[in-house]
Amino acid sequence: MKYVAEISADSHYLYRVQHLSIADLGKAQEQAAMLQTLTRPDASRLGYQAPPTMIAELIRRLDDFNNRYRTQWETVQGTSSDAKNFRRELLQLGRSDLLEKEKRAIEYFEESLRGIGDNDQSSSSVTEEIHTQALKVRKAIADLFDVNTEYAQIANEQVTSRRQKSGFWLLAIGLAGTALTLILGLLVRRAIAPRIRRLVDKVRRFKDLGVNEKVIDTGEDEIAVLGNALDTGFAAIAARDRERDHFLAVTAHELKTPITSIHGFASVLAAHPVDRTVADRAIESISRQSWRLIRLVEHLFLAMRLRGGEFKFQPSPFDYSALVRRAVSEIKPFFPGQLFNCELQPSVIILGDEVILEHAIWSLFTCASAISSRETPLQVGLHTTQTWARLTIDVAGTNLSAHDMESLFVPFGSMEYENRSGIRTTVGLYLCQQVVQVHNGRLDVLDRGEAGVQFLMELPS
Repeated sequence: MKYVAEISADSHYLYRVQHLSIADLGKAQEQAAMLQTLTRPDASRLGYQAPPTMIAELIRRLDDFNNRYRTQWETVQGTSSDAKNFRRELLQLGRSDLLEKEKRAIEYFEESLRGIGDNDQSSSSVTEEIHTQALKVRKAIADLFDVNTEYAQIANEQVTSRRQKSGFWLLAIGLAGTALTLILGLLVRRAIAPRIRRLVDKVRRFKDLGVNEKVIDTGEDEIAVLGNALDTGFAAIAARDRERDHFLAVTAHELKTPITSIHGFASVLAAHPVDRTVADRAIESISRQSWRLIRLVEHLFLAMRLRGGEFKFQPSPFDYSALVRRAVSEIKPFFPGQLFNCELQPSVIILGDEVILEHAIWSLFTCASAISSRETPLQVGLHTTQTWARLTIDVAGTNLSAHDMESLFVPFGSMEYENRSGIRTTVGLYLCQQVVQVHNGRLDVLDRGEAGVQFLMELPS
């Protein structure tokens, strides 16, 4: 920018000082020539004698030129910064003779101009003296013109020289800047490209193989932030995949249990068709396990519809107390030895979808029964307030950590419990929570310390 500014300033200086001064000297020369012509002794005989006012106007213009030259164009005694700088350059070049020549020409011009001013231009006849002084004015202007022409030539040479130097430095700076940019680009590429390549390889491996490899990047820039975000996102996806696989395993196990029972008792029934005791027990078990199988399948389909947004909510008034009582009676056969102490307010009527709410209550009782110790009964309560129907299940003698409580509501969450047939699993409360939210209710698991855990379901009454 510095060198460009210097080139621009030199061009402006050449035009403003050197070129305009020459143009102004040309106009002054024309005015002096006209004054000389109009003041010739034979002007009246030749037919171009001018009135005194015209001659006075020409003299005034020449005097204005003198003042203008002194203030704008003079170099030898000029006080402007342009005049001082150019005068210094002339002295360095050893051209002080031009300064002397300009000084003499200015003095000669002013002396001649004063000679014209001493004459009476208002008389009817122009004297020979005015004509003589006009000739001297022309000669002085011609000398100033020659001096300023040489000034312009020298100034042009100096400006050209400075332009060449500035152009060289501009070229050098441009080349240096280009080289520096290339070097910085290579350094940036060496610093960034491997990190970007690692991120791309991580994404490809995760996409093709499902392998989640942690990107170790200790930087603090945007690439490190992106790497950490990818690590977090892929870890969450991998965790969700593991949860889904575990959920599928739990579901397969839950479906396998009633299917195995149905197949086993059907085989027993086929082997002992005439034994009424065996047949009755087999038929009762097949009925109970087939009902459980249907319940599990409906539970899975309902969960899929809720996650896919294809769920249809069809509310109508129904007896909530009867639904809870029926759910308790249906779940008892699947948890032998589990006691239920129910304190249900009768005829609690709410507005909701009874079919899907039955799945939610079944899931809630299953989860509560799974974590109970069997030695103490489950305390089931149903009460109403002015705005809510509150279903509570108190489980004594058990403690759940905060992490366990949160995991109950994970979409693919499950939990293990032990019964007479060994370790079994059951799905969590995700479906129950979604159904309650559809009914504008609230589902929570409260840790009551030594008193155990309370499951709380609130629905608008």
